[in-house]
Amino acid sequence: MIKSQTSRTLIDADKIIKEIAKIAFIDITDFIDQKDQLLHIKDLKELKGITSAIKSIKQTGFGIEIQTHNKDRALKELLDHVAIDKNEHERLQIEKERIILDRERITLQRQQLELSKDKAGRGEYDQREYWNNRNARSNERGRVMVNAEDIRKEAKENAAKESHNVIWEPQEKQIQVMQRKEYEVLFGGAAGGGKSDYLVIEALRQVHIPHYKAIIFRRTYDELNELIEKTLKLYPKAFPNATFRMTPKPTWTFRSGAKILFRAMQYEQDRKKYQGQAYDFIGFDELTHFTYLMYNYMWSRNRANGPGTRVYMRATANPGGIGHSWVKSRFIDIAPAATPKSFIQEIDTPDGDVIKIERNRIFIPSSIFDNKELLKNDPNYLASLAMLPTAERNALLYGDWLSFSGQVFDEFIDDPQHYKDRTNTHVIAPFKIPDHWKIFRAYDFGYAKPFSVGWWAVDTRGCIYRIRELYGSTDEPNVGVKWTPHKQAAKVREIEEKYYPDRNIFGVADPSIWDASRGESIAAAFESEGIYFDPGDNKRIPGKMQMHYRMAFDERGLPRMYIFNNCRDFIRTVPGLVYDQHDAEDVDTDGGRSYIRRSKIFCYGKPNCTTR
Repeated sequence: MIKSQTSRTLIDADKIIKEIAKIAFIDITDFIDQKDQLLHIKDLKELKGITSAIKSIKQTGFGIEIQTHNKDRALKELLDHVAIDKNEHERLQIEKERIILDRERITLQRQQLELSKDKAGRGEYDQREYWNNRNARSNERGRVMVNAEDIRKEAKENAAKESHNVIWEPQEKQIQVMQRKEYEVLFGGAAGGGKSDYLVIEALRQVHIPHYKAIIFRRTYDELNELIEKTLKLYPKAFPNATFRMTPKPTWTFRSGAKILFRAMQYEQDRKKYQGQAYDFIGFDELTHFTYLMYNYMWSRNRANGPGTRVYMRATANPGGIGHSWVKSRFIDIAPAATPKSFIQEIDTPDGDVIKIERNRIFIPSSIFDNKELLKNDPNYLASLAMLPTAERNALLYGDWLSFSGQVFDEFIDDPQHYKDRTNTHVIAPFKIPDHWKIFRAYDFGYAKPFSVGWWAVDTRGCIYRIRELYGSTDEPNVGVKWTPHKQAAKVREIEEKYYPDRNIFGVADPSIWDASRGESIAAAFESEGIYFDPGDNKRIPGKMQMHYRMAFDERGLPRMYIFNNCRDFIRTVPGLVYDQHDAEDVDTDGGRSYIRRSKIFCYGKPNCTTR
């Protein structure tokens, strides 16, 4: 629960709260003994499980006294797990001020008592007055402790009754994602799941640290407006001293000096604007609107601006958009929802050692059905989503990553239950290709971008089968392995000699590989390895339509295009292709240029497919 807070507090819904018997609603920085490195915290138990910086714990008249190995580290790690309510904080500030005043009175009385002793020693003091002052001192100390405890109980009781201070309260799925410790988390997957609210609140987690800097991205500045409006409603109530400036670029600055920036990254080259910058927290709203290059470049900008900050990334998304395929591959396909996946990064050092660092990521799904507040405030929104066209409805209402608005080949089906009977599915189990079937090889060149080779078999009725593939990509989406044409040709020859010996394979490729204006053509390089192609027809729209024709099912549930399930890159890439924003009939080639180009060339070229 997030409530009005001082600039020194954190916003945290961590599970550690459940492990603490009673939360200390006092500002623990006011109870630090600089000399002895003592922390005094009331009613806070099981502290050794929170931080290893604690040396010893003992009960005193003022609560729990903690002796630390490292006061600063203990203080930080304790603050990371204590949420402070401003209402109670103000009450307890009054309590502490009264305690201080009471202590000052006791000190004054002690001084007076000492003075009285001196007078008594000189025969100037009545012994009755001495004992009266001593008794008053004891009673005063008892009154201090009673008052402190009474005020504390009253503060807790009133805080429980007063709910009008609540600015924003996370719902169940938002709590779940706020508890995650992974380096990367994708949250959402459907409309109305509370994604944007979560993201702007998550950015506040470390604003008590002066050097903390966060940044949240949308693709365009117009799309940032909704996020900024949310912050204008929430941030000032939680942090009254925070300031917002729209110009030159949207930025929140907090009393501590911490900053939260809101920025757009419309084009891939815009990522270079952040070169040399460091951000402790990086958030992407609607991640599927971004390319992989935009996202992965910001890993290099995700670093600490100073000691004591947590460095991590968060993103929200719905299915669809130019980044659908890589987001699905990175977060959705790697593990079941809400299941973390860890990877080991190995780094070679200059002296020959290898450093191994674990990185992890997770997908936490959320939909409108998890947003009880939205359903209560606007129950008709559910009907609005249900009225959408089928693909968009399934994506936004149910978070279906296999169906979304803007999908080019929304008819593509991968159903393992029909791999054997080959009905109502495009993906099937591999089988031995009969000797009398023709085999074709379709090729699209790439160097910095992936190259792609696909082998297709054609049966006697003209149905095509994608039986094997070679995709020249790194582990990063749409990034090529930078093989020369000769190396690519040698690999193609190796595959064909191994799997298709004594078979005549017909090659088809984009006419551009015969361009020899800058030296040896790509086609010539392949011919030197004994690999030959004929120029295919690279008309974009007719080629795409040929793929639609072939993917269509007849009345028996049989298509004219099948994909062997070992062609994983085709299965991963082609279903995620989206339409070009500037040409409603063409494909946005950023999502999978090589696959779509050579597939269209093959379908439109050899063999041609007539419309049924």
